[in-house]
Amino acid sequence: QDNLITTTYLQRRQLTAPAGQGSDQLWLGDHLLWNRPSLGNWQPESDEEIAAASVLDSLVRWLRGEGPDPHSLADALWEARLGLAVSQAAQGDHEISLERSH
Repeated sequence: QDNLITTTYLQRRQLTAPAGQGSDQLWLGDHLLWNRPSLGNWQPESDEEIAAASVLDSLVRWLRGEGPDPHSLADALWEARLGLAVSQAAQGDHEISLERSH
């Protein structure tokens, strides 16, 4: 089961509404992976603003004891490693294989 290969699609859905009150979602097949957070009266305009506001909101909840650690060091290092592998794969004509140890 660990080596099962499957094909699906990754889709970003952006729905616009008046006054910038849009809705962004990220789907993998039929599974919702991410939903644009509600940030009160302030509505970020760029992906970077959404990311920064989401991390800060998660950090505040974590500091108050209302939620989990927003981003572990292990996750950050894995993402950096994955980014390097994607860059290597894009520069060459070969596959890159990574395994994440938990």
